[in-house]
Amino acid sequence: MKDEIVVRIDPQIRCVNDSLLEIWTSAGPGVLFLYFYDIQNDVFSEVFDSPLLHDGSTIVLIQSTDNQYYLVFRDIFSAESFYTTVLIDASPVANPYDAVGEITFLDEETIVITYLTGSEYDEKTEVINFAHRGVDTPGEYGEYNENIF
Repeated sequence: MKDEIVVRIDPQIRCVNDSLLEIWTSAGPGVLFLYFYDIQNDVFSEVFDSPLLHDGSTIVLIQSTDNQYYLVFRDIFSAESFYTTVLIDASPVANPYDAVGEITFLDEETIVITYLTGSEYDEKTEVINFAHRGVDTPGEYGEYNENIF
């Protein structure tokens, strides 16, 4: 009789700052379930499925509808306090997360994102200011210019 091996995946916990914990568990390659706990207010966020990025207050997700890809920016604890979407011109891929290469915050209202675009899956980098926006059209912010940083 073979020995039975049980592998238990515990959630991972990281202290983001003095009042915020990030709690996540992986469900396999590319699949991450993440939520937050506000220590001071004793509040848990909803669970987010494989977010792209967060800064401790805003979380960035990607959604697709009919081969259109939207970046979703929202407050970690309340979509009612801040929620906006930005349409990006990403190539159609099986998993929307696969279209995104790199993404970083420049400041609390701006990201730099590199994603695949077009039928040839070319890399495109954009600077996107997402504060107080609705649904945008692709390329509104122009091409990324590394000389501005």
